[in-house]
Amino acid sequence: MLPHFKLDLTSGYFQWGSIAIPVMLLAISSVLIEYVLAICFWFRRLRVVTAILGVLFHISLMWLIQIGMLDWASMLLYPVFLLPIVRSGRNDA
Repeated sequence: MLPHFKLDLTSGYFQWGSIAIPVMLLAISSVLIEYVLAICFWFRRLRVVTAILGVLFHISLMWLIQIGMLDWASMLLYPVFLLPIVRSGRNDA
């Protein structure tokens, strides 16, 4: 149990009310969500949905673990992907 975890997960389970979720499944889900975020932000049609998923993911992580300002920094970078990209100059194609 490292000091930055806010919940005790040493039993190997995350208790959510009467539901016990194996920590292994949470770890796998976390990695899969990070992959989805890394890939889907590059697809224009998926950016807004991906940003919503990312905000929900990072807010849920703040409830579970304390990593300084990493979650806030990650979410503050989302607008970079949401802002329209306009190329300046001529397009001679």
